[in-house]
Amino acid sequence: PVPVAVPVAAAVAAGEATTVLDPSDHPAARALEPEPPRKRWGLVAFLVALILVAAGIGIYFLLNSSRVETVAVPAVIDRLQDDAEQTLIAAKLQPRVRQVNGPDDTSLGRVTAQSIAQDTVVPIGTEVEITVNVGPSKGVIPSVVGLNVDDAEKVLEENSFTNVQKLPSSSETKDDKANEVLSVDPGEGTKVALDTPITLYYATGKSQVPLVKGLEEADAIATLQNAGFTKNPSIQEEPTDDQSLIGRVVQQSPDAYTVVKRTTVIKLWIGVPKPTPTPTSATPTESATP
Repeated sequence: PVPVAVPVAAAVAAGEATTVLDPSDHPAARALEPEPPRKRWGLVAFLVALILVAAGIGIYFLLNSSRVETVAVPAVIDRLQDDAEQTLIAAKLQPRVRQVNGPDDTSLGRVTAQSIAQDTVVPIGTEVEITVNVGPSKGVIPSVVGLNVDDAEKVLEENSFTNVQKLPSSSETKDDKANEVLSVDPGEGTKVALDTPITLYYATGKSQVPLVKGLEEADAIATLQNAGFTKNPSIQEEPTDDQSLIGRVVQQSPDAYTVVKRTTVIKLWIGVPKPTPTPTSATPTESATP
């Protein structure tokens, strides 16, 4: 092929229409260019400030989280239980009640001790134990009347009563059995403290021997039986010269007014006539032979 010649004027004209760009004006080139030092220091300062603020906030919360709120323990001794509990709760403390048996006096139902002394500074929420007197332990006196006094004492002890005494009854009758409980004080069914003094009144089985000396035998025996001496008396004869005592008691044992068991056998001596002495005849004496 034959080369075509391009006119010079046309080439120049074409060159005038072409724009040549500066490489530094390209966006990618600008991104690669380093920032001015002034902008970098501003960013660093901002980041440092942010770190300091965060550190300050962290330190604040750390210090405040380790700081414990405290309170002084109030005095609650001698207060009623409910009042003492509310006082501790109001002070942001945790009450714990320990009930104990104590005397039945003015301290009943009141606080007698607290585990942390008053005015002691403690963290809020601390547990404070209070000791409350709920009075003595109590029990109901069981049925013991009619029992043997020793058995009755055992029954009371089995029911945790610790202060039992036994005394002879002053209202004993001739029909009461020896050692039988006739009454108890305080009475059966009474609810009392376990250390309350309890008295068992029992029958001794004894009575006073009545005076029967001078009575006829039948009357003497009846008198003894009415006094509770139901065993037949031992009868012996007592010779006497006194005709008024014939058939009557001339002597008794035990003596009148002596207090003995009603099972005692009373001895009676009944007067009988003395036997008449038999007359004796005198034997003549032989005279001597001269």
